[in-house]
Amino acid sequence: MMNSSALGSSFDSFYSLLSQCMINDNVLPRLVNLLTNDHVMRIKEYACRVIWHITFRSKLLKEAVVASGAISALINLLQNPEFDAKKKAAWAIRNVTYEASKDRIKFLVDEGCVSTLCNLLDSRDQETLKVCLQGLESILKAGEYEKNLESSGDDNVYAHKFKEAEGVRMMRKLLNDDGDEIHQMAARILERYFFKKKRMMSLVPWQQACTYEVLEVEEMEELFLILSLPSLFLVVLVLGLCSIAGRRSRRASVQLYCFRRS
Repeated sequence: MMNSSALGSSFDSFYSLLSQCMINDNVLPRLVNLLTNDHVMRIKEYACRVIWHITFRSKLLKEAVVASGAISALINLLQNPEFDAKKKAAWAIRNVTYEASKDRIKFLVDEGCVSTLCNLLDSRDQETLKVCLQGLESILKAGEYEKNLESSGDDNVYAHKFKEAEGVRMMRKLLNDDGDEIHQMAARILERYFFKKKRMMSLVPWQQACTYEVLEVEEMEELFLILSLPSLFLVVLVLGLCSIAGRRSRRASVQLYCFRRS
């Protein structure tokens, strides 16, 4: 049985290696290509899943995902009628919001992240609801921290975005949700950001307050195995699909050229 420090070191080593490999091999632009071009939805779901896995821990890859232009593609998928695609895109967005810098949060909000996540709050899937609530809470915490840090007395600007997207109304509906965890998360967000008198939050880096469940060592070991092997498999699969798509495109170009010459 690995102790927590050894397991943490294994996580760091794996994601450090994975981050460098994916950046060096230009994997992220290829993933964005799969998300934005006219591929079947199943291919886009696989691409979302890769982004979800690689943004689980690596801050370097989170920033690289933002820089690659993947966020707008993920937000477009959040508006897709296919639920599985929306679910996987929501997981990826949630990971990018976690421990994000204020500039990254602002970029996500400007891209329309708040409204698209709010639109998923009418889902019946408990996992999707939980992921959306976690992402939205990270954004609201960032806005609250910025408001208190500047001591300007202004309201939380991201809370305004949340209201404009009818997030408060949908959150109230979640108070009647059958799942205790969803009910508690919705109640906590409403109480902290919308229905309480103004109160000062501790001016510690807000990222430190955005932690979710702390996994036991045994659970972390299992999660490590679950995430590492599928991540590598999916990366290989996506790169293979990119290669196949490239060959087909070149073949079609040659055939078109020959047809025109004839």
